[in-house]
Amino acid sequence: MKLLPIVAALAVTSAGAMALAPPSFAQLPSSPAEAEKQLGITAAQKAKITAINKKYQPKIQVLQKQMASLNTQYGKEMETIFTPAQKAKMKQWQALQAQQQQGGGMGGAMGGKP
Repeated sequence: MKLLPIVAALAVTSAGAMALAPPSFAQLPSSPAEAEKQLGITAAQKAKITAINKKYQPKIQVLQKQMASLNTQYGKEMETIFTPAQKAKMKQWQALQAQQQQGGGMGGAMGGKP
C-alpha cells in the first residue's frame, strides 16, 4: 500500500490549495488544441513542439517507471512503521481521496459548490 505518499500528497495539496487562490477552471483551456488556439501557436511553433515532445517523451517514460518503482518501495517501507489502527485510518483517507478525485466530494467534480 502507498499510504504515506498519499498522506503526504494530501497535506501538500491541501496546504497549497489554501495558500494560493488558483484561477477559475473556466479560464483554463479545455484541451491542447484550445490552448494552441488561445496562444496563437503557428505551424512552425507546433512543429518544434512536436519535435521536442518526441525527443523527451521516451526519457520521461523511463523516469516515470523508475519513480513508480521507488514510490512502491518507499510505501512498503513506510507501511512497516504504522500500527494496524493507523493503517486503517489512512486507508479511510485514501478512499475519501479516491472519491473526491472521481467527483464525489467537496460539492462536485471541480471541488466547488453546486
